[in-house]
Amino acid sequence: MRAESAVKRSEIVLLVLEAGLNGATAQDKKIGKMIESSGKGCVIVANKWDKCQGVKPKSVVEEIRSTMPFLRYAPVICASAKTGENMRMILQETSKLKERIDSRIPTPLLNRILQDAVLRNPPPFQGGKPLKIYYATKSDSMPPTFLLFVNDPKKCPRNYDLYLRNTLRSHLDLIGLPIELKLRKREKPR
Repeated sequence: MRAESAVKRSEIVLLVLEAGLNGATAQDKKIGKMIESSGKGCVIVANKWDKCQGVKPKSVVEEIRSTMPFLRYAPVICASAKTGENMRMILQETSKLKERIDSRIPTPLLNRILQDAVLRNPPPFQGGKPLKIYYATKSDSMPPTFLLFVNDPKKCPRNYDLYLRNTLRSHLDLIGLPIELKLRKREKPR
């Protein structure tokens, strides 16, 4: 499939789909899953916006989000290739995304963000003791991957993992990028 080959070669993917209240098609979803599982940066372009008379952009974005929740991290731009509406916005968002990919994240900042996140919303108890995050570091840029040293990786339920990812995405301005968390058990010093 050409789309699969293009996704593999790219760093940032523009997923172009038809604007409207129908959301994503089955093919759009398939390509979207490919983008997400490949860990690529993504901007969703809802094209043919000029044909959406009386429809609010918010409604189009909500429909895309509901039909492709796995790409919730990707910004959505309603645009029209025919009229040129919001084409500059696509280029600007792509440029910002490239800057986010290349950005360095200081370890002290990362650890401060995670400490604040845990204070605001402590991890749930799983089998006696809660998850304890000792420290974290960024281990890769694409996708942004964070290595968290913890007491027990099994004590991090899926919803808390998503909470940590979303917290990092918003505080570190990683909109448009999937975030990978790797939890590793910290060995006790001898």
